[in-house]
Order: sequence, then structure tokens, then C-alpha cells
Amino acid sequence: MHMSPDELHADFAVPNSRIITIESSINGRSYALFLGLPLIPPPVGGYRPLFLLDGNRYFASACEAVRWNFNAPDVLVVGLGYPETPEFAAASLAERGPLSAAEARLPGMVAAISRERRYDLTLPVPPCHSFPNIPADPSASGGLDAFLDTIERDILPMVARIAPVDKASSAFFGHSLGGLAILYSLFTRPKLFKSYIAASPSIWWADRALLDYERNFAQSSPSFDEARRLLITMGANENEPGQMPPGTDVEQTRALFRYANMVENGRAMVERLSALDHRTLQVGDYALFAEQDHGLSAWPAIGRAVGFAFQP
Repeated sequence: MHMSPDELHADFAVPNSRIITIESSINGRSYALFLGLPLIPPPVGGYRPLFLLDGNRYFASACEAVRWNFNAPDVLVVGLGYPETPEFAAASLAERGPLSAAEARLPGMVAAISRERRYDLTLPVPPCHSFPNIPADPSASGGLDAFLDTIERDILPMVARIAPVDKASSAFFGHSLGGLAILYSLFTRPKLFKSYIAASPSIWWADRALLDYERNFAQSSPSFDEARRLLITMGANENEPGQMPPGTDVEQTRALFRYANMVENGRAMVERLSALDHRTLQVGDYALFAEQDHGLSAWPAIGRAVGFAFQP
């Protein structure tokens, strides 16, 4: 029996989860918090929190990763994302202007979220940057500091009011531009979290501006009561594009991947940071996932993140 798309539509919810929409006191933008509360009572010290970027994409997978097989049943998953509402999509369209030809081929909500994350998860792009097809329009990128301020001042206190949390065991995960944001957060705000997991980080963004922050972090040798921990993961096939959306300029995309040099840039950063004082930063092995391209590498990274950040 064949069913129409309308007949197939049904709501799906992750058990013991909720979505909260907030407005940032820092930048006035709307965000959605995807909260996955553990299925067990909190330990004496509180739940261990896993904060992950791109919650619209990865929240459900992260909840499954911590709950099943008793990997980390006391972990509270907090996905940071955007409201999936017509109002949000309309506001994004009004602020960002008409969709590009490539964006117009995507589902409307996917296009809106992609635009908003590109702004929130990136450093500003200089006008004369090396790769000409990356937008330099200030309205299209460069909102990362305000977004991290929102996490620090609005989201972390809100989560602590909702459920008891063990801040000393907290972890922060992001993929792609989210991985860039994770590394920038470590280099500029290392006291926010205990463990940082940068999956397939876009180190290349804005002429590798991130490397200046890495050098400053390494030279400052910050001290903590307990060393910070970092894991960088990568798909072994990330130097070539995998499956691409309809209408993608294939040659332009291949040129971007050659410029990004993902696998080598990730490996070099792991080698540099591994040489730092282990009382400041403890770096895990460079987790390279065989036969995984950029789009799919987030899922094995989530599994590695859980094992890395929430050891028994």
C-alpha cells in the first residue's frame, strides 16, 4: 500500500526531551535549546552535560549515543540550534536577503538554518581573503563571539536552573563550522568547559584566522585547577567532497576542498597542541575515520566524543 507524504507525516519526539526557544540577551537572536534529560535520577554531583552545536542536526543522535548500551546514562544532552518554525524562516529570509540559486534548491527550513549557523559559527571574513567564493559580507558571517557570549551568559545559567549539572565534567561538541567554533572557544574561553571535541573543524575559514588564536593560547599557557581536554576528529576522505546538494558547482566545491586541506590541517593542529604542557591541555589521538567524507563524519565523531569526554 502506498501512502501520500501527508499520510506519512507524524511527530517524533526523543523520550524525556523538550525544546525551549530563547532570545539572546547579547545579540537579540532567537535560538532553540534541545534538552535531553537522562532517564535516571541525577548523581550526587549532578548530571554531566554535553553541549553540542547544530542541535537541529545532531541532538537525537547524541541522546541515543549516551543512553543506549549504558555509555553515559547520566549525561544531559543540550543541543544548541534554531526554532524550526515558519516565523523563524521568514525572519531569516528578511534579514539575510534573497536565497542564492544553490540555497533555493534546498528545503526552506534547511536553507534558513544553514544561513543562520554560517553567521553564528564563524569569525569575520576579511575583504581580501584568499578564497573568492566565500562571502565577505559582514552580515553573512562573523557572529561567533556574540554567540559564545550567549552560551556563557544565557544558556549555561538556564540549563543549570532546569537540572542539576556537574560543570566540572562538561563537554562541548561541534562539527565543520561548529568544529571551528569549538576550537575558537577553547583558545579564547578555555574555562567554559572541561572537554572540547572539534569534529572536522573548518580551520581554513577566513584565511586560517584561527591559527592566530591558537598561537596566543599556546604562548599564554593558561593554568586551570584541572587540565582542559581536546579531541579533534576527521573523516579520512574529507579532502574530496562527498554527496553534494542539487545544483552545486562541482568544480568550485572541489576547489574549496583542495583549499581547505581538511585532513592535513587537522593533523598538524593535533601535533602542535600535543606538544603543550599537559597540565594545560590534554590532547587525544587524531581520530581519523576510514571511508568517511565531510557530511557523514559527524556521526562516528559523536560516538568518539562520548567515550572521550565521559570516561567511567
